[in-house]
Amino acid sequence: LMTRPHLLQVFDLSRERRELAWEENRLLSDFVHNSHRAVSEVMTPWAEVSRVRQGATVRQVFDEVRRTGHSRLPVELEDGSVRGIVLYRDLQGLEPGDRVGDWIRDAVRIPAGMALDEAIGVLTDRQVSLAVVTGVDGAPEGVVTVEGLLEPFVGEIEDEHDYD
Repeated sequence: LMTRPHLLQVFDLSRERRELAWEENRLLSDFVHNSHRAVSEVMTPWAEVSRVRQGATVRQVFDEVRRTGHSRLPVELEDGSVRGIVLYRDLQGLEPGDRVGDWIRDAVRIPAGMALDEAIGVLTDRQVSLAVVTGVDGAPEGVVTVEGLLEPFVGEIEDEHDYD
């Protein structure tokens, strides 16, 4: 079993011998350095997350999407828990006064302490691009996107729907 320091030494030696291109070496090194980091280090805190309340209308969701630029919004219950996620694209063609309840998708929930590489696997397996980050009590602590999880490894990814 190779340790992180040993892997980094191998990458440095490979770079010195020109066995790896600089960019390949940087990506591999960044992966080793960052894979163990917790999701809580890259999430958007719950207080900063755009969201709508249970019972919201299509108009309210569209207003929030226009205001924030975020097309995926958590749906919050009265007690502060998360019912799910509503996607702007799912509401296209509905009447402004319609309630969005039937269009709420299940939210993928991941613990705040989960490692970044593991979280990428969860979102990839579930084929979603947004997850609700939860604390040990199950309460929402924030959200994280696939882009947010990948950026420590590959650098800044520009996305018009970022929460950052």
